[in-house]
Amino acid sequence: MSKNSITCIGYHTGKDFFEILPLIKSHVPEYKFKYIDIDPYHSITDKIVAGYIE
Repeated sequence: MSKNSITCIGYHTGKDFFEILPLIKSHVPEYKFKYIDIDPYHSITDKIVAGYIE
């Protein structure tokens, strides 16, 4: 995968959140993930996961 590519994946439930990341990692082991809080007042529920390659 190119270092300049962007992958967007949506999820709907907490379960999806924990299943999708290992799936992505199994296909693209170079990916690193960063969790970003969208709303500082609801940091447990409002998150984005950014996948990137260094």
